[in-house]
Amino acid sequence: SEYVSGSSDLFSATKLLDSWSEKQPISDLNTTYNENYPFLLLDGVTLYFASDGEDSMGGYDIFITRQNTSDNSYLKPENIGMPFNSPFNDYMLVLDELRNVGWFASDRFQPEGKVAIYRFIPNREKKIVRAEDTDSLINRAKITEFSLAKIDFNSKTELTKPTAPTVKQIFVNDNISYSSANEFKSNIARNTYFQLQKLTEEKESIETELTNQRKKYYESTASEKQNLSREIRLLESRLRVLPLQIKNLTKQMRNEEIKVNP
Repeated sequence: SEYVSGSSDLFSATKLLDSWSEKQPISDLNTTYNENYPFLLLDGVTLYFASDGEDSMGGYDIFITRQNTSDNSYLKPENIGMPFNSPFNDYMLVLDELRNVGWFASDRFQPEGKVAIYRFIPNREKKIVRAEDTDSLINRAKITEFSLAKIDFNSKTELTKPTAPTVKQIFVNDNISYSSANEFKSNIARNTYFQLQKLTEEKESIETELTNQRKKYYESTASEKQNLSREIRLLESRLRVLPLQIKNLTKQMRNEEIKVNP
């Protein structure tokens, strides 16, 4: 995409042997509004993009269209609907068809200037939900739970067998590990470990509380949302500093214990 006359437009170019053709505006899709963040599927004809035009629910929404290869025209774009779109800005949708996973970006309920990236597993079939009850439709369209995720797509997936529960190990270094705090030789290291446990429990508690508060936010009135928004920001602020504190205490605990081990 590229900004032209004050708004963003979509362009296309063809890959040649060792270069690209001149870019051409996609007149079938460009409007006086902003069209941006395109993503083309492997079939070469299915295109996702974002637009803040008249068919948007509010701000940017994600649309889908397909190219007619006989004359290179595009079908009328369709709004892909909720929960991918919302009254907020929903910027981009990306699909990895080989691994059957997708992502989309949205600033819904985020601090100004921030976006959240949601990961999802695409459905094999699309189901249209129709109901007279507006609340029922809203509840179906909500994203009320989300968590941070880290995935290594290069790793192999293996079947795992049920195993007996194991005691959580306390690692000091490559050669020293304990199954109980009583095994510490350094009192300073032991007390640091207890502090570390408290911070870890606090982090888990805040994560649970954040999930609950975000659920309540969706179901609250405008005035209630103001109070909840403040509470959520405070929790998020505390959650941002805890990982570093936990990391520093872990390092301190290990260093103190190593001092008393020959």
